[in-house]
Amino acid sequence: MVMVIAISGSSGFIGRQLQTLFPAPPNTIVALGRNWAMQSPHAMDGCGAVVHLAGEPVAQRWDSEIKNRIRTSRTEGTRRVVEAITKAKKKPQVLVC
Repeated sequence: MVMVIAISGSSGFIGRQLQTLFPAPPNTIVALGRNWAMQSPHAMDGCGAVVHLAGEPVAQRWDSEIKNRIRTSRTEGTRRVVEAITKAKKKPQVLVC
């Protein structure tokens, strides 16, 4: 099945590996960079799937500040993804987060 797949966190450890599972062509990967919501507010239009992996890395020593950054990066990042999906004219069929 040919699909357009948007991936946030596409340059991270899991994101890079995930892209190899969907060879292009025939699939198209839309790599969502750090400021994708500002740069491309309609990035979700026409995507069949969205995979949200972006966030503060967890492979580091945790203290209260790091825990807060991890939590905030997950909640705010997911909120931006869901808002973009809501605004899309042709919405994705699936969101994996």
